[in-house]
Amino acid sequence: MLGLGNSITSGSVVVASGFSPIDINKLVGWWDFTDTKVMYSDAGSTEITHGDAIYRIDNKAYTLQSNDNTALGSFLQQGTSANRPAWHSSGYAVFSANDFLKASKDTGNVAVNKLSDTTLNGIDMTVFYIVSELGSASADEYLLHITTANTADRMSIYLDNATEVDSEGVTQNADRWQWHHQNNTARTNTLMNCGVNATNSKELYTVHLDNASASSFYRNGDTSDGVTNGSADNHDIDLSVNNVNVAVRIGVGAAASAGNYLNGLVHEVIVYDKALSSDEITQVQDFLINKHSIS
Repeated sequence: MLGLGNSITSGSVVVASGFSPIDINKLVGWWDFTDTKVMYSDAGSTEITHGDAIYRIDNKAYTLQSNDNTALGSFLQQGTSANRPAWHSSGYAVFSANDFLKASKDTGNVAVNKLSDTTLNGIDMTVFYIVSELGSASADEYLLHITTANTADRMSIYLDNATEVDSEGVTQNADRWQWHHQNNTARTNTLMNCGVNATNSKELYTVHLDNASASSFYRNGDTSDGVTNGSADNHDIDLSVNNVNVAVRIGVGAAASAGNYLNGLVHEVIVYDKALSSDEITQVQDFLINKHSIS
């Protein structure tokens, strides 16, 4: 299975001291696949061990903030055994065909019939995520997918299946991460391509949504390795409504089909319900780069 070899890299996850993502307000999502204390091979009593399938992962934005109802659910879960990603003790989840984790108004909810008290806005958010061993996408592969009552109102991050022709006329892989915000009210689709080809290396991506025409999407803390003039949409995604479609998913888009599943390793995903300042972004990036030994 992808990423589940027996060799374990010593010291592959180094936790930085002196700072935690919860030190910055409006943290609403923190799914940490390095932390065995928040992952379970069952509904919440048996901590994960190497090679286990992940039944549940707690949202640290909820558990470390006194069960804050603004979190994007209290945990993600997968009740179907065949659809659970495997966990590797080097600190990542192995997502392949059919694997995904989900929170909804009924599962991982913060209150009865309510996923979250939060309404996300498309020009007031920041997302960080670390992935590796992506290979070549056979279709658009979703890392994160957030929907409200109308599934045509949604936010997502996916790996865009693409190719390009090099200077010698050879067609080669050109998969790139995309931010996608679909606004059903205005009948618009806003896309922001990060502008750099994904690789198999462990990489940190930052999505900074603070302006309709000058938002950023870049790699490994380097704004020159991505875009800083990307498009975003000043549109709300209400996650507080009592509707079966309200959900947060990691590993798949809205439709659980072969063309939506992520194939790769997910190390960590962090979401803030605000556009972080430059200093705040640097704090989180430094924390993650040190923790995951990203060059």
